[in-house]
Amino acid sequence: MDLPGIVSLLKEKGLYRAPGKYRKEMRYGEIHYGSGYPITGLIKFLGYYDESLKIANFPSISLNTDVSEAYSAFMISKDNGNDTAVVEGENSPNITKKAMTAINVFKNLYDIKGSFHFYLRIKRKYAGAKGLGESAAVAAAASRSLVSALFEKEALKDSNFISIVARLASGSGSKSVAGPLSLWLTAPAVSHEGSFSLNLRKEIDDIFLCAVPIRDSVSTAEAHNTVIKSPFYQQWSRLQFDAVYSIISRGGYSAQIIENATTNTYLMHSVLISTGKLLWNQDTLRAMGIVEDMRRIGRLIGFSIDTGPSVLVMADREDLIKEFKERYNGECIDASVPNGAPDIPSSFVESAERYFAKH
Repeated sequence: MDLPGIVSLLKEKGLYRAPGKYRKEMRYGEIHYGSGYPITGLIKFLGYYDESLKIANFPSISLNTDVSEAYSAFMISKDNGNDTAVVEGENSPNITKKAMTAINVFKNLYDIKGSFHFYLRIKRKYAGAKGLGESAAVAAAASRSLVSALFEKEALKDSNFISIVARLASGSGSKSVAGPLSLWLTAPAVSHEGSFSLNLRKEIDDIFLCAVPIRDSVSTAEAHNTVIKSPFYQQWSRLQFDAVYSIISRGGYSAQIIENATTNTYLMHSVLISTGKLLWNQDTLRAMGIVEDMRRIGRLIGFSIDTGPSVLVMADREDLIKEFKERYNGECIDASVPNGAPDIPSSFVESAERYFAKH
């Protein structure tokens, strides 16, 4: 399977819609807001064809979760060269570095002058973890606030267009914008405008989740750069095209989502392990072992593990999540698949207004 074949199937099923094109309308000095949820990969991706534009080597499918929320306040000023990105209450040099890189690429692509200023907050259900999709939530929130400030108002209703902007900060952020079940259309040599995400299902109400948050200092960027060195990378890439086609063909319902997430977790991490990179630890393996024990007796339960040791457990019944939690006897945070974007708290709006008044 290839990308044109996937697009053809999407059109056949009435799921394809190209992003619109919108005029720039610069609203200098105004604060604009956006929010976003994290994602977990079902058909996962690692490795970029074009790292600066965040064009991946193959398409992928993700599911939004509510284990965290991100809020963004954005303002553009007319002066040049003073871009800023602040995460409230956190020292986040990685987020700041990624933001500055994405801002520069975005300005060049859309020929925008002026300084960009982001004020961000992440609200978590856990104290800390790696691999639960926070970067996707931040990218989705930031892109919504930016599009609100820089383009005609109709653009904010076009999630496919916003997903293009979010992609410049995070490929996963592109899918967060299009969720709850989203497909990122991308492949080598695809254009900037042609690499976007779209929604595959409007509501997901037949999956139950809990997240095992595990801390680690692993770098996602390092994983992207390492995985392409695997001798199995090209074979994995071909399998991912076929897996995406299969989900679209069969509708993406709970059993398929759970099975694909589990199988694809093993595939991605096997390719990483072949390069000598193991992201799992003892807590990861213990959680996986419990799920596999339950699967062996016919339970519809599985997991998704992205670029980190944290585990997102998913099942088609709430009692299976309860059973897992009892057997794991450790932190596993209840979660669900949300629709749309998070509500922005008034407390964040107030703190953003204070921040921009001072700066």
